Amino acid sequence: MFFLYQFPILNSIMMPVMAAVVASRLCDIEHKGQTLKLLHTVMPAGRLFAAKFLCGAQYMLTAALLQIIAIVIAGLVVGFEGSPPLDKLLYYLLFTTAVNVTILLLQQVLSLLFRNQMIPLTVGIIGSFAGLFIMFFPQNLGRFLLWGYYGVPS
Repeated sequence: MFFLYQFPILNSIMMPVMAAVVASRLCDIEHKGQTLKLLHTVMPAGRLFAAKFLCGAQYMLTAALLQIIAIVIAGLVVGFEGSPPLDKLLYYLLFTTAVNVTILLLQQVLSLLFRNQMIPLTVGIIGSFAGLFIMFFPQNLGRFLLWGYYGVPS
């Protein structure tokens, strides 16, 4: 349970930056090769966007799954008795992945809009710090900021 309380703080720092980097890497190749118009002749733009989004969502889901595995292994190593709280771990996976994917969507839109990838990366870093900062205020204030949803109680 300790990890389920501490990982949202870590997530508010790391996951927005990870989403910004993943989206930037997935979309930057189109800007560097100037292939956005070329690819648009081969496939619809929405299909390309969806493919890039699903690829990035897989990375974000994998990161959340690795966190859950780390929580369970740490509990076993420390010697906690009883079985891991599977219902709480599934809630954690669901809500963390939902926030991750939403932030990834925003970051991907920004990465495709701006040729300079420092702008979306800066938005991700500023959002990360804002999400961490808002956790020190009353819990309901986290709902006013997208990056604050890591700390919103379910």
